[in-house]
Amino acid sequence: PIYHKTKNRVEAHIFVAVLGYLVERAIYEILKRKRLKLSVKEVINFSKSLDVIEIEIGKEKILFLSQDLGAIERRVFEVFDVKIGRYFSVGTR
Repeated sequence: PIYHKTKNRVEAHIFVAVLGYLVERAIYEILKRKRLKLSVKEVINFSKSLDVIEIEIGKEKILFLSQDLGAIERRVFEVFDVKIGRYFSVGTR
């Protein structure tokens, strides 16, 4: 049920719900295409458990993972084309 009182808030609520569904579906399709036997829920739970430290050097952002990754976690990064090492860069602002 939606308990918003204005049209804009109802539309925003529906937009966010549909966006969440589309993200979930996109993750599902990528996992299926890459034949990774993980559920969307497992991938989302994995991403919630990540500890990432963001450092800005000039105009570049660098992300450091604060924990070691196991084989499954590395495979998830690989499936989503995220290159990891000691750190990974997310580009410039």
